[in-house]
Amino acid sequence: MPGSIVGCRGSRRTGRTILGSLLLLAFLLPAGAAFLLPAGATSSTGVYATSGMPSATGVAEAAATDNSPAAAPAFSLSVSPTRMTISPEDIDSDQKFIVTNRGAQPLEVEVKRADFTTGEDGVINLTRERTPYSATDWMTVSPARFRLEPGARQSVVSRIAMPEDPEPGDHHVALIFMVPAPAGGKGFQLSRGIATPLYITVPGPVDDSIRLAGLAAPSFALRGPVGITASFSSTGTVHRDYRGTGVLTVSIDGQQVPFPDFTISRDTERTVTARWEDPPLFCVCHAEVAVTHADGMVQTSRSTIVIFPVHLAAAALAGIAILSLLLLLARRHYRARVRAAARALRESEDRKADAGRPSAPGRPDGANQPDTADQPDVTDQPVAASRSGSASAASSASPPDSETPAAGENPPITVPPQRGSELDAGPPDPPADAVGKRQSGSSAPGRDGR
Repeated sequence: MPGSIVGCRGSRRTGRTILGSLLLLAFLLPAGAAFLLPAGATSSTGVYATSGMPSATGVAEAAATDNSPAAAPAFSLSVSPTRMTISPEDIDSDQKFIVTNRGAQPLEVEVKRADFTTGEDGVINLTRERTPYSATDWMTVSPARFRLEPGARQSVVSRIAMPEDPEPGDHHVALIFMVPAPAGGKGFQLSRGIATPLYITVPGPVDDSIRLAGLAAPSFALRGPVGITASFSSTGTVHRDYRGTGVLTVSIDGQQVPFPDFTISRDTERTVTARWEDPPLFCVCHAEVAVTHADGMVQTSRSTIVIFPVHLAAAALAGIAILSLLLLLARRHYRARVRAAARALRESEDRKADAGRPSAPGRPDGANQPDTADQPDVTDQPVAASRSGSASAASSASPPDSETPAAGENPPITVPPQRGSELDAGPPDPPADAVGKRQSGSSAPGRDGR
């Protein structure tokens, strides 16, 4: 049937519309997600800098004019180890440092001593002022000045001479391996070097206790990585290291996330941040950090993190809304086409029925309906019949006249005007008693006086 064919075509077109909608949705979802996605903010991670300044090797590589792998940079200096902890048993022993020139130019190196302080982010700040627990006057180095040819190494020996009755616990000093700016140079001259901190533990009661000041984490996050920051303060007499196998971790629902290596110096505060790289897509997670004091007491701090990808949910809702709108439009379009097809089919069937119906005689084809204009008004028939009878009775008594109808003919009928029409109104009809008198009496004279 035509309706079935139209319905099948509408279904196919609706299917193509839905397929196009799905393809459009597949294109818009990544774009919407990319649009709704927030810029990746990296949390500030406190990295413990043992040297207190950028590595000379990194600075030299950045300043090198030849970037080929085989060419050595113009300046490259390295010191090993980069930090040193001297226990009470090793105070009387010589401590050695290895200085290496990895650059292409010879270097004049000077070894100096300096006090330093440690910031909350772990960065060592060199200072000329005397700081608490300073060991600057205890340290001597040899050689204090030397020349390094490209590729050469130099061993530097440090010795400690403690004063009488030093306070037990940590004392610190920094050795600076400095390359002074060339003399007589033009423009701004920069001295380069590496600072290496030394922590000297004086014999006596040792306490490396720290206090966990708090654990800070975002209460809500869209995705990873999530930064979890712990704050500590030193309450003991020596520093505490969290390095290597003794690294500190934060436990998040059974998953261990490590903090970077760090050191908490004596009488300082320290903040350090762990990065949770791969959190689940949806999570109400609980983070916990635990530290153990010297007396064995464990201190914990907790934080709750809710992870919910709002950007993905918004993109999914937008996709669902777009798909629903497209489906609604497709459905309306399909219904409109079905109604139009049904209307066209009905009109076609009506035309076929009119073409097969026989026409009335004397009328053109298709004029099968009676013409109401050719039919007499039913309301006028009683009046005409009454007047016909009255005129027949009066015709026997009326003399012949030029305007009087012949015997056997009906007198003309005068139709009274319709109510509300005054243009076609003629003379009113005589009353019924006047017609009777006319029939019984003498005939009325004609227009000529007879």
